[in-house]
This record gives sequence, structure tokens and C-alpha cells, in this order.
Amino acid sequence: MVKRLRESGTAANLLLPNQLTASFLAEKLLESRLLTAKQGAAIKSHKERGEWAELQFMARATGMGFGVAKPWGESRPYDVGIEQDGRYMRVQVKSTIYKVGNSYVCNTRPDNDLRPYTMAQIDFMAAYVIPVDVWYIIPARVATALKGNIWLSPHKKGHKYECFMEEWELLKDSRGR
Repeated sequence: MVKRLRESGTAANLLLPNQLTASFLAEKLLESRLLTAKQGAAIKSHKERGEWAELQFMARATGMGFGVAKPWGESRPYDVGIEQDGRYMRVQVKSTIYKVGNSYVCNTRPDNDLRPYTMAQIDFMAAYVIPVDVWYIIPARVATALKGNIWLSPHKKGHKYECFMEEWELLKDSRGR
């Protein structure tokens, strides 16, 4: 196999275990995530892109030690159930690729309904800004107060929702209340 790799010119890209450093692995992970985000942004159907975002959320949550469960069908108001230390939380996953000015706009209502989600339906909303590969973990007390869209500006220091940007620890600390 090594001979085949050398002949194909890819052997130079192989590293031995002692050559793997934390910074190298972090860089490769970031490259992989950005490539994946570009692929997700290329999905034309908003329904398929939403399903893809749910899978991305489940992969990230699993990698952080959460148990994940996907409700059967589409009759639940949440997309993913997560478990941490015997506690279960309901997460509604949203995503966006739509940039307006300097912000990304993400719909926060169920199926473009006029009514927002309620705290009886979800514990958290996870909003994924696909082009920049950034997640917002928004507690239900904030998410249920949104009246239709959330404007996210991950590149802008001090923006309104910055305190929820990549705050996966919130999922461990509370039930989003």
C-alpha cells in the first residue's frame, strides 16, 4: 500500500503519529469544517440544507459528549433531542446562507408560521451560519421572544447575539430557561 501511495504522489501528505500536533490537528479540523460548510452552502433546496444542518449539529453535539436522538417523522416542534448526564433537552435547528448587508438572516419560526416557538416546545434553538461555519446556541427564553428572523453578525465584535456564538456549554448548564 505504501508503494501505491508513493506512486500516486500522496505519500508526502502522510504523517506519522509523533508528527501530529494539537495545532496541526486543529488546523486540519478547521479546514475540514470550512470545506464542509462550503458544501452545505451549495445545497440548493432549503429543505435538504436544513436536514444537512441538523446532521452537522448532531455530529458536533456528539463530538462534545452529548447523546443525540432524532424524533421520528416531522410532527415534533424540535429537530434533535440531546442528553447530558441524564437530562434531555429539545433543540430546534435553524440555518442560513442569506446575507443582507453585513448580517446573516435566519428564520426563527416553525415552517414560516406567524407564531414563534414556545418554551413548552423547545429548550434551545441552534442557529447555524453556514458560510462562516458558526453556531449560535440560543436559550428558549431568548429564541421564543424572536418575532420571525434573527440577524446574526458573527464577524462583528460586540454584536447583539455574540454571547450565544459557539456557546455549546449552555447546553450543559441549563434547560434554556
